[in-house]
Amino acid sequence: LQAQRVRLADVAHHRHRGGILDLTFAPARVSPDIAAAAREAAIRVAGALDLVGLLCVEFTLAPVTEWFMQMGWIATL
Repeated sequence: LQAQRVRLADVAHHRHRGGILDLTFAPARVSPDIAAAAREAAIRVAGALDLVGLLCVEFTLAPVTEWFMQMGWIATL
């Protein structure tokens, strides 16, 4: 994947009510490490798919994910 051809939007936080998207907050209030890991994972997915076009990757951030990263148990999401 050619880095100069990749464009990323801000990492966003979706709030749902009753199972339906209610609000989106961008940028999301996550640590820089979490945001960087999400962006890197999205780039890897696009590269693996040899993507040409638009891609949206959604992640669920568990309460312990940032702690796992700080402990070195996961390097990226």
